Amino acid sequence: MGLPVFAFNKDVASFLPFEIINTIPVPVFHAIWLEIGDFEGDSITSDAIYELLAVDNSGSSQIYERAGQLHFSFDIDNTGFSRVIFLNNSLNPDLVGRSILRL
Repeated sequence: MGLPVFAFNKDVASFLPFEIINTIPVPVFHAIWLEIGDFEGDSITSDAIYELLAVDNSGSSQIYERAGQLHFSFDIDNTGFSRVIFLNNSLNPDLVGRSILRL
């Protein structure tokens, strides 16, 4: 699967601005960590998704006639985020961007 090696790893992804969350002057209602990767094939096992999301339950959906997949965690991880995986099979970059904005 085409997720980055630092997917959902705050220690390895030190270039991301996690400190911004701590400086927001009001309580954060909900923070989402979205990882985008490429995926070729029809499906991915639920066990693989649970492992990537580090949760016991999640929701998944095929989008745009199987050209993409979305996988959501229903839990908050130890960094304070819920996790979302967007797997792109054959969507063009414009459609990926519009899909992410809709999320």
